Amino acid sequence: MLYAEDILSERRFLQAAEELTKKKPLIALKSGRSEAGMKAISSHTGSLAGDDVAYTLAFKQTGGMRCASIENLFSAANALAKQPMINGKRVAIVTNAGGAGVITTDAIEDHGLELADLSEQTKSALRDFLPAAAAVGNPVDVLGDACPDRYGFAVDKVLADDSVDALIVILTPQAMTDIAEVARVVGEHSKESNKPVMCCWMGDKEVRVAFPVLAEYGLPNYAYPENAVYALQKMRSYALNSQKPIKQWILPTDRAQKRHPEVVKIIEQAKSHGRDCLNEYEARQVVEHYGVPISKSGLAGSADQAVQLAEGIGYPCVLKIVSPDILHK
Repeated sequence: MLYAEDILSERRFLQAAEELTKKKPLIALKSGRSEAGMKAISSHTGSLAGDDVAYTLAFKQTGGMRCASIENLFSAANALAKQPMINGKRVAIVTNAGGAGVITTDAIEDHGLELADLSEQTKSALRDFLPAAAAVGNPVDVLGDACPDRYGFAVDKVLADDSVDALIVILTPQAMTDIAEVARVVGEHSKESNKPVMCCWMGDKEVRVAFPVLAEYGLPNYAYPENAVYALQKMRSYALNSQKPIKQWILPTDRAQKRHPEVVKIIEQAKSHGRDCLNEYEARQVVEHYGVPISKSGLAGSADQAVQLAEGIGYPCVLKIVSPDILHK
């Protein structure tokens, strides 16, 4: 887990992060996303917060996973530290509350995962065991009066289904619910599978009796279904990124260590005119020679030339002054 305000050695960080993610997950919380946050960082450590988009891309390309909040950071860490890696993106749901199942279904789609399509064999077994009013598709609704054995049977059959890559088990407290025993039964069945199981015991203090039981079986528990889905999405991202080969990172700053002959000409020409600064047109040429992509541009000496350049570039266009007396604009 990483909290970062600024990264000073980009190449070393990129290389180290990518080597690390081949062995274990890297999840990061990068602060300073807002203008006010950047000012706070500057006053906090004296560092300048880097461009937020650049950091997002850096974490993504190295296989690291960036989280937007402390809550998300610990949601992901909880799952990655305790559960086996996910081998696909098909998620099943077992719940005793239909509404919670629907909310979880929406979250699965929102996070780029898929609702698993249970086999007919699994649905037939569930149909034979569960009450007639139960839903045997996905989500599997074991109904509000579900006892531990009903949960256990559903979890066992769903985890055994080849079309399922991960399972989310939801419990809402009802008058007849044996909260701790359901947790124990789910834990026992989860030990028999190599698929990740996320739990969502909803109700805060009413369900706390189950928390030590879930912890004993290494089952991550979340207050809300969306957090469980978020954790699965991060597990999926790590599984995909860890399969990519490690690459050597070459940054524009590395290329700039070598003197480009065309850049030398541009600088020498400016010096010959008695200037100690490049104008914008010359500066754009310099960064382009070092591989930095820039927008199309041209240097016009008259209004007619400006029109021709604009038509060649395409509209809309911006007109700027290039003058030794006016460096900017």
